[in-house]
Amino acid sequence: MTKVSFIGAGNMAYSIIRGLLDSPRKRFVITTYDPDETKREDLEARGVSWAKTNQEAIKKSDAVILAVKPQLAAPVLQKLEIDSSQLLISIAAGVSVSSLTAWTNPNQCIVRCMPNTPALLRKGITGLFSRDNLSELQKDLATELMSSVGETSWVTEESEIDSITALSGSGPAYFFFLMEQMVEAGLELGLSEELSENLAKATAVGAAEMALASSAPLTELRQNVTSPGGTTEAAINYMERKEVSISIKKAIFEAKQKAVDLSREFGKTQ
Repeated sequence: MTKVSFIGAGNMAYSIIRGLLDSPRKRFVITTYDPDETKREDLEARGVSWAKTNQEAIKKSDAVILAVKPQLAAPVLQKLEIDSSQLLISIAAGVSVSSLTAWTNPNQCIVRCMPNTPALLRKGITGLFSRDNLSELQKDLATELMSSVGETSWVTEESEIDSITALSGSGPAYFFFLMEQMVEAGLELGLSEELSENLAKATAVGAAEMALASSAPLTELRQNVTSPGGTTEAAINYMERKEVSISIKKAIFEAKQKAVDLSREFGKTQ
């Protein structure tokens, strides 16, 4: 059995734990600690051990998953006695590998991850980056752990994690924002709120399923729906005149810059 410890038991940690518990392999022994005991009763009922401290939680663990807010990463890790051979997996947004190393050990085995909130439904996607000192077994373990809540993609440059944060980490909010506007438009067009919301949600799910099921480029899929002189073309032409595509890309660039800023704010000088 592989022992996995969670420092923090918030929504993302809870999702990963649930995914591991539901895995058909049943090969993980899970321990967690969080000063907020909201999920303690539920997790203990599922066979998860709830430690008295972070240090107790990580004892003899093969992998330690850091699932705390970015501003808490430094004070938590600096008080922790973690062995350099233990795999440290961080899902704390904007916390760099160099900072994690500075707060633990120079030779610490580290994976930095960026999951997203659809992980709550095991429909997430996680970007992963590791130091060169990881063994293949540890890399496979990190992949298996994060695959419990969706797809995984490894990158070779840490800066790509900031890009992933901007694209998919924050991405669900972009789609929710678009759906909000679709609902508002439906209301102004005389549809009920319930119908507008159902239409927006079903359309979003259907479009995503079409994109996943097709090998065609997204541009082609859009063009297939856009009949010349039709209603869709009228809407797309308006968006192009208003440079909506430029605004979307600039918004994502802003999100990446914020991720970089967070790395500096919560960095290794703390």
